[in-house]
Amino acid sequence: MLLSEASSPDLEKRKGIIERLATDLQKNGIKFRQSSSTALDIFNSVTVAQPIYTAVANKNGAFDIIDKSVERAKLSKLPDGAAPLFGDYNDRGRLVSLNTTAGTGTGYYEGNYGIGMRHVYNTGGITVMSSEDVRVSANGEPLFGHLEWVKEEDDEILKSIDTISNGTVVNHKAPGVRARKADPSLWTAWRELVSAYYKGTKPAGEQLYDIALGYIVETIGTSTVNAAIKGGKDKYMIKPAQELLEILEDVFSSKVIDNNFDEVSNTNAEHPMIQFTPCDYITIKVTVSRPTLTARGVLFNVFNTDKTILYSDIRKNNEAINTPGYEIKIGAITVMSEKIEGKRGLDSAKIGDVARLIVNYIKANKALAVEAAAIKAKTTAFNQKASAKAAAEKERIAKEVEKTHARLDRRDAAKQLKNSNNVDDVASSLWGSDEEYDKFLDSLL
Repeated sequence: MLLSEASSPDLEKRKGIIERLATDLQKNGIKFRQSSSTALDIFNSVTVAQPIYTAVANKNGAFDIIDKSVERAKLSKLPDGAAPLFGDYNDRGRLVSLNTTAGTGTGYYEGNYGIGMRHVYNTGGITVMSSEDVRVSANGEPLFGHLEWVKEEDDEILKSIDTISNGTVVNHKAPGVRARKADPSLWTAWRELVSAYYKGTKPAGEQLYDIALGYIVETIGTSTVNAAIKGGKDKYMIKPAQELLEILEDVFSSKVIDNNFDEVSNTNAEHPMIQFTPCDYITIKVTVSRPTLTARGVLFNVFNTDKTILYSDIRKNNEAINTPGYEIKIGAITVMSEKIEGKRGLDSAKIGDVARLIVNYIKANKALAVEAAAIKAKTTAFNQKASAKAAAEKERIAKEVEKTHARLDRRDAAKQLKNSNNVDDVASSLWGSDEEYDKFLDSLL
């Protein structure tokens, strides 16, 4: 526990808020884990490792919602005149010495007052919802403000306002000059929303807690790694995938090219995917994603999902052939956003490189695929023949076992009959007849 946390007078209050939130999330069937005594990591139905939200209790009686997915640990700057120190580590990873020559960096430095340690801090987190900046409009609608400190103004300025519509966060910003000229009503709508925000009431206590909880409950099902906050899924995944599809349809005009674009949106975890069979024994699959969570760009991964080519070398690829879902990775192409004629966007020519990668792969492997198919056919025929032979042998053994069991059954029946006849002979010699034998039994009773 941090010293600042331990000494905070309202620590117990904030702990109580987190305990209450954990209970409420459980009631609503929302996954979470406790990351500290005053914070919870919250997940939706499609995330396991990466939390959607991190709820941090505050002194207002509620909590703030933070996106920590892009946080990075950084070292503070070196003091003036100080020099960084590098470390030597043993085979167990323990720091054994410090020196000024380049090596593995450490957080230590050498300054006027001897050796010091730079402190670590986190940067890059995004405040999704600050309960301090929530207002309730005259018609009772919660308005979630995003304020930003502007140095030139020496004040906090309202940059945007979030509302919730059908379980989705809608972010409202002041329209740009071009947008205003095209549709003057956009500016009017923004000004009215700002007015409603500043004229609205500032909730507190139970009302504030309920609004903050409602934010999570209403939006968790449609939020995937905070797509609503980071944005860019449409720009950096869906649209590039559509552009690639158009290129592929031009190049492979007679082929049916499947895609899952109708299932993909900014509000789910689905990634665009394209799949088609350009020739026999080769099936291409392209997945479209971001290079990293916040990168301004698109990553195309290209695979051949048909295993036929692997039969060209069965000894080498036998394990892969028998691995369910195995894919042959053809390559990956990353297209980063850049300024083109003053506007930031993706270079269409570079997206076309994905189609060229596929065409080159087909040219280089089409003949090999046909040869491999012949080997696969022979292998399949051999395996089928071997399977049929094994099945016939199994049937023969089963019949032999059945015959053996029949012989044993006949022998047991004959033996039982012989024993029965022997009993009858003994009874006849002792009592003379069945009637006398019955009288003997009656006398015993």
